[in-house]
Amino acid sequence: MFSRVFFSALLLAFSAVPFLSSQPQDLPSPPMPEAGNKEDTSSYALLVASSSRVVPAPENQAPFFSSVPVSGTTAIAAPANLSTGVNIVYPYENLKIPQVSKTFIFGNIKPSTGALKINGESVKVHSNGAFIAYLPVKEGLFAFEAEVSDGISVSTTARRIQVAERKQPEISTSTLYLQMLSPLFSLELMSGDYINIAARGTPGQKMVYEIEDLAEGEMEESPPGSGFYYGAYRVRESDRSADSDITLRFKKGLFSHNVKLVSPNRVKVRGSAFTLKTSTDGVVLKNDPSGGYSVFLSSGVKLFSTGKAGSMYRVKMGDQTLWVSDSVADFVSDKIKKPRTETGNMVISSNGRNGVSAKLAVYEKVPYSVYEQEGSLVLTLYYANLHTNWVIYDSSDVFIKNVNFRQLGEDAAQFVFNFSEGKKLWGYDLNYSSSNSLVLDFKFRPEFSGKMPRPLEGLKLILDSGHSPRREPPFDGAVGPMGSFEYEVNMKITLKLGDKLASLGAEVFMVRQGEENIPLAARPLFARQAGGDLYISVHNNAIADGEDPFSKPRGFQIYYNQNHSMELARHIHRAFLKNIPLPDEGLRYGDYHVIRQTYMPAVLVENAYMIMPEQEEMLNDEKWQDRFAETIKKGILDFLGVKN
Repeated sequence: MFSRVFFSALLLAFSAVPFLSSQPQDLPSPPMPEAGNKEDTSSYALLVASSSRVVPAPENQAPFFSSVPVSGTTAIAAPANLSTGVNIVYPYENLKIPQVSKTFIFGNIKPSTGALKINGESVKVHSNGAFIAYLPVKEGLFAFEAEVSDGISVSTTARRIQVAERKQPEISTSTLYLQMLSPLFSLELMSGDYINIAARGTPGQKMVYEIEDLAEGEMEESPPGSGFYYGAYRVRESDRSADSDITLRFKKGLFSHNVKLVSPNRVKVRGSAFTLKTSTDGVVLKNDPSGGYSVFLSSGVKLFSTGKAGSMYRVKMGDQTLWVSDSVADFVSDKIKKPRTETGNMVISSNGRNGVSAKLAVYEKVPYSVYEQEGSLVLTLYYANLHTNWVIYDSSDVFIKNVNFRQLGEDAAQFVFNFSEGKKLWGYDLNYSSSNSLVLDFKFRPEFSGKMPRPLEGLKLILDSGHSPRREPPFDGAVGPMGSFEYEVNMKITLKLGDKLASLGAEVFMVRQGEENIPLAARPLFARQAGGDLYISVHNNAIADGEDPFSKPRGFQIYYNQNHSMELARHIHRAFLKNIPLPDEGLRYGDYHVIRQTYMPAVLVENAYMIMPEQEEMLNDEKWQDRFAETIKKGILDFLGVKN
């Protein structure tokens, strides 16, 4: 058995680091209620006594769910004193789901040969009693009525959920109605920006907008008679306002107005752009306020902002417009012009058996972006003037062939690091040092034995068993129809994988040891601090509320994020194709937090679907757990060129 690395010291150190509150959920997970819901879970996964009808069973009938499921996996179980019954595992009582016309429900029945109906529709039951169904629902409070019969006794139970209702009511010309659709949040703007206003209201009316102290004008109904109204105002050079209300009115007659609506969101017009500074490491810049991730920055980097929408600052970097949360970027001043720096000399230094560092002198912490291409890595510094006169190479370095650089317009300096023939990038890290320098650490293929019986000796492998223990809703990770928890199944597979890799000589580090709760953002940090060479995140899948579980074949998925991680993902995917008899859902790029890390190849594996009865049964079988672990191991060995 491999040794496990204790994680408590890292958690203590990490607890003081603020997390990105605007960050989306990164890992594939089962449907969950809205954050902060405090539902009464006392009836969760139990027969609801007030709505159950049980016909007594013969005295010699076996008790309902009197034992724990296979392989010691903890499960959500129903009472053990019933011979016939339905145990609804998901959705749990009073769960709020989006506005959908159908959604799935899963759980298990006793006896497994019983006949199950939910809301009058017959539901297929797996041989172990597990089921999943995709059924119609209605808006508002809705109940699933489940009935199971074994021919002797009948039991019923109900599960109530709340389906989101349509926000837009039906309107007619007989009554006056007005609803603001945009702006969706308060705005900070500059000259040349547009204030776009949209509303829904009684069709066929004349509507006007007023932006306090700035402008007023007529809205256009488009298409005519639709009840949708639009207006726009372009901020002028002379405009200034602190906090202006946006008001909409229907216009009746030349001077009269009625049905007035004031937006809760206000407009501030600034006279100049302003400077921000990142307040923590791992700051994310997005390509849209609610869009995908584009750039990741360290603490103390200065940014040039030209506005704000809600909690998101608008940032200009070269010809890009990006967005950053005000929770991780502090306002510095509107008196300072755009941050500027000059690049100084660069020193290349070998830093060990498989790495090299490039140290570039800069005099201000400015934003940067990095991307990989075949045989090279490209670094772009923004708000930078190229003034690099010397690049000093290390004669002992066998990885960096040369560095090319150029000025991009007035606002950016670009450096291209070309690698020596046959040298493929394994990973990299980028940070500002305390000595006015930007340091780029390159990592190339590590040295290891490569020979049996301990071919992996010399490698540090990071294994991350996905999710953390949470036995009451909302769960962290998926649950299955038999009530098994994903975080436990993940751990069983990960432990088996760790044993296999350690027996081949690898030094294995477990991110999660057992029942401790590990924050998402702490996981890649641990991998970096441990000096890992490979990172594998082990998961099992679920789908979102309203999605049809039978709409396509469901099986395994293998994810990567960084280019240097793709080959590892490809080899693991090939191993799954050869060894796992489940549908192939493909090798995939995934924008997940734990595999965005750049320092080592990182892959996230979705072995199977917890919510599908047949696959949950596989995942709870120790032989299949071993087979999944063996398959991941084979993919790693193939990637490393080790013959098993």
